[in-house]
Amino acid sequence: MKTIHELRKEGYKIRIQHYRRIPPCDPSKPDSTFSSLETEKALRNRGCDLWTRGGATVMTFQTPGEKPIQVQAVCSTADNFSHKRGVQLCLYRAFGYAKTQERILKKA
Repeated sequence: MKTIHELRKEGYKIRIQHYRRIPPCDPSKPDSTFSSLETEKALRNRGCDLWTRGGATVMTFQTPGEKPIQVQAVCSTADNFSHKRGVQLCLYRAFGYAKTQERILKKA
């Protein structure tokens, strides 16, 4: 399995975004559910605390002249969120997609 660094050296453009949930910011509604997923960067810019459980990692791959491929890994709210594990799962899914596409093209 190639690393992101190796893929970027080969000319792939790779974008990784991590999405997290935050506890309700409205003190008048202490029993409200957790917010929808938002990017970590946006949450930090607003000064929100990140919840350690649940989230998602979205990775977009693109080579020059081809359509971008987007894959995601979603973490259950029962599990602690891990950047590294999210990126690993996205890489596995992207390579699995590429192999499937390659087989389809060979049959055509």
